[in-house]
Amino acid sequence: MLKQSYFYLNKIKSYALVKKWSLLIISILFIASGAINNGMNWFLPALPFFVIFTFQLRKLTEKEAFVVRWFVLIICIIFGWNHPKNKLLYPCVGAEIIILQEFGQPISMKIVKVIGNPNLFTPFDGFTAVFENGDVRGICDRMGEDELFENLAKGKIISSDLQGVKTLQSKWSEYLGNLMYWPMVFFWLLAWLGNNL
Repeated sequence: MLKQSYFYLNKIKSYALVKKWSLLIISILFIASGAINNGMNWFLPALPFFVIFTFQLRKLTEKEAFVVRWFVLIICIIFGWNHPKNKLLYPCVGAEIIILQEFGQPISMKIVKVIGNPNLFTPFDGFTAVFENGDVRGICDRMGEDELFENLAKGKIISSDLQGVKTLQSKWSEYLGNLMYWPMVFFWLLAWLGNNL
């Protein structure tokens, strides 16, 4: 009987430990997603998870809480610092391209940053690459992601840096950033139910 109660006590303790750390890990994942998010609402959808993170920190020892706080701070700084020019998120930043013109000299340009959707009222049509002219400093130009890769495929733009690249954003950061769609799940579910019932 004593052995059985000890077994259940250990089971309850391990469940509490798993619950404590799993909620903390999930909240850290969503906080990192908020730091990566490039929409106009940036970190806003991650705020509920920041609240969960704060409450879960209270369940940790002082030393564990200190380490976890610094870990999350470092993640947010690495992902969020200079977001449009971050090569972890947009590996194409720094890529040089040559725009071939029908009449005239080819133009050499370099991708200096990538911007996402600027506001809520314009539909998201992909990222926009911002270029700086290599010949004339300070002159910038923009090109949409679809237009850039379409011109690369047609041979109107040449770039050895963008060979084999399909998107401006890295895949892992795209998937992690997509976690910020979580507030839309309710509306998607309603739309699905409305279509299927």
